Amino acid sequence: MSGHVPVMLAEVLAALQETDARFVLVSSDKAASPRGVMGATKRLAELVTLATPSAAAAVTPMVVRFELQLLSELGFGLDLEQCASTGSEQELIYVSPKSGRAVSRTAGEPWQDKLLRLPAFLKTSEAIAVGSDVADGFALTGYFLT
Repeated sequence: MSGHVPVMLAEVLAALQETDARFVLVSSDKAASPRGVMGATKRLAELVTLATPSAAAAVTPMVVRFELQLLSELGFGLDLEQCASTGSEQELIYVSPKSGRAVSRTAGEPWQDKLLRLPAFLKTSEAIAVGSDVADGFALTGYFLT
C-alpha cells in the first residue's frame, strides 16, 4: 500500500474498535460512473452506506452539507439566501445551474425541468432531510462538483 491508504486503514480499524464509533463516508467525485478501482470502491462504499437505513438517515445529509461547504471553499459557493429572479427569500425550492443561485417556486415554475431542486435541509441547519431530499442534495452538489 502507498500514500494515504495505510493511514486511512489504520484510522478506520481504530474507529471500528471503539464502542461508540461513528462513520462518515466522504466521496467528492460521486463515483457515479467509475472508470477505475478507486471510483468503483467509492461507489460500492456509497451503496453500502445508503443501504443501511439508520446510516443513510444520519450520514448522507452531513455529506451533502460537506460537499456544499467544499464548493464554497473552492470558490464556487452557491447563493441560497434569495431568489436570483425576484429577490424573494420565501419558497426557495430551485437552484439555477447557470448561476448557482436559488430560485423561488413562482419564478422557477416555467423552467422547473431545467432547474436543480433545493432541498429544505440545505437552507437551514434545523431542517431534517426527508424523502428525496438527500438525492436532490447530491444531484445539486454533484452538478457543480463535476
